[in-house]
Amino acid sequence: MRGATVAGGLGLTGLVNILANAIGAPWWALVTATMMGILCTTLVGVVHIVIPQESHDKVVFWNRYLLYRERRRTRAIPRDRDYRS
Repeated sequence: MRGATVAGGLGLTGLVNILANAIGAPWWALVTATMMGILCTTLVGVVHIVIPQESHDKVVFWNRYLLYRERRRTRAIPRDRDYRS
């Protein structure tokens, strides 16, 4: 799967280069589009490495993450009250 991500990034970079030359885009647009493509493909690769790929592990991961967010949301102190008095 990692090879496909790298190939996708290289393909996107080549496509951006061809389109930029065809429409006469400025250099900064080409650099921005290329960096966005590299960033997205790198992010996809990191997500595949960090998040377990087995179904049971994904369910456990998401359940723990959602439970953490729910607990964090319920412990927040409301901003409209003044606790100094």
